[in-house]
Amino acid sequence: MKEIVREEKEFLLTVIGANPALRTIVVSLCKLYRYRDRSYRVVVRGDYERVDIVIIDADDADALTEWYDINNARGAGPVKPAILIGAAYAEPAEVIDGREYRLKRTRLSAHLLKTLDAITVTELKYVPELVIGGDDELGAHAVVSNLLESSGFSGNGVNGKVLVVDDSLSVRTQMDLCLRLHDMSVDLAEDAETALELIAKGNYDVIFLDVVLPKMDGYKVCRLIKSKKTTRSTPVIMLTGKTSPFNKVRGVMAGCDRYLTKPVVAEDLKAVLHEYIPEM
Repeated sequence: MKEIVREEKEFLLTVIGANPALRTIVVSLCKLYRYRDRSYRVVVRGDYERVDIVIIDADDADALTEWYDINNARGAGPVKPAILIGAAYAEPAEVIDGREYRLKRTRLSAHLLKTLDAITVTELKYVPELVIGGDDELGAHAVVSNLLESSGFSGNGVNGKVLVVDDSLSVRTQMDLCLRLHDMSVDLAEDAETALELIAKGNYDVIFLDVVLPKMDGYKVCRLIKSKKTTRSTPVIMLTGKTSPFNKVRGVMAGCDRYLTKPVVAEDLKAVLHEYIPEM
């Protein structure tokens, strides 16, 4: 079997079903929308482990049987996200039983791309060029936020609980979005007083703390966190636009565990989460 070569930010699809028209439509739509922040490509069935999303002709009984047989053969292994295309399905797309999406056949051209985009964000954890605190603060984040809301995804907290302290609404919103994509439960605070009240009430796996805050700066907040027996072991990640060695020394002296320089790239945030919450 010829090895599948995946391009950067490309998701692989396969179509299960005897109707050649369905595969032709899906292939055509993927080619039409190829030059975006991510792309989709239909590959032949066989290398199931390499495929990201499965599309099934739900009006084909044999296709449904094949799909359910594949899942049964996997046992306790993870199920691939699947889009079932059927004539009798409701509109718009429905999310059924976890990773299964149902799409009305007559609305395939209108809704397939939106459904694929929602799956890549909510199921495959793809973050489309998000930069926290960057110049384009609303564009990409608004797109992803809308996808999350439309799919009912809110972040279930299975990977931990974090606190974000920043006086910028856009930064708080962006951090909240990115962290929820990693299944984190997120609390937000815009000032030191609110942050300290939240910290006194609950346990956090990580605290993201802005350096510049009204009334009390982040360095002092960090010192207070590290001075208490109950919170001194909690990782504190300072968020700052100041990159001078002096400011980093101040952070280390206050007890912070690491710096993230704004604008924060989503991949850097992900690396920090994996460092301090290794069970993610």
